[in-house]
Amino acid sequence: MQQALLNLVINALDAMPSGGTLELGLRPLARGKEEGAELTVRDDGIGMPPDVQNRMFEPFFTTKGEKGTGLGMAMVGTIVRRHGGTISTESAPGSGTEVRIWLPSSDSAHNNASLPHKELLEGVRVLVVDDEPGTRNTVSRVLQRFGLVVEPVGSGKEVLGQQTKFDVVVCDVMLPDMLGTDLIDAAPLSSVSSELPFVFMSGFSGVYRHVGAKENVAFVKKPFESKALLKAIESVLRR
Repeated sequence: MQQALLNLVINALDAMPSGGTLELGLRPLARGKEEGAELTVRDDGIGMPPDVQNRMFEPFFTTKGEKGTGLGMAMVGTIVRRHGGTISTESAPGSGTEVRIWLPSSDSAHNNASLPHKELLEGVRVLVVDDEPGTRNTVSRVLQRFGLVVEPVGSGKEVLGQQTKFDVVVCDVMLPDMLGTDLIDAAPLSSVSSELPFVFMSGFSGVYRHVGAKENVAFVKKPFESKALLKAIESVLRR
């Protein structure tokens, strides 16, 4: 969402080459029974005609000529949809532009994430490994909401120094001191078997080749929904 907001602000500034006013707004907004919030980015710049508005979220569509990639707004739309939200615009030539993003609350997302076997995850001990504090804390909070017991760390060295036994490791692939995949054979023994189950997180699908097919390993591609991560944990535990 930080990246989405940054792209929207940059577009708004580009639409006001002679200066202007940029307004950011955030307010709670429910849709029916679903709680949520609305984020708005408003400028008083050159605005857009209807044909541009209709195509602004298309990949590689740009009005900036060679200076534009046409990927900024497409990425914004993808990020919002992955968070379960919606995005809309209101604009006219000479009248500025307002972009409105609606997102469900974390409680709504939690209530809507249906898992076939929640009892399997209750009390599961998880080691969360990610050097990015924001990702590490977010993943930890999601797992804790579903009853898992979480220990967050930021490096492979911290994993190797663990004395506690865990049921599963949720690990980023690119760690500051090693590849997360190198921990498969180096991590302490698990509490459930001689092979500690791993769920790896990565934005790059190419990491799969570092591991190959292993029954105690699963992958989730960033960015991912909480339900995808929980199902990956469930799958390695069942194997």
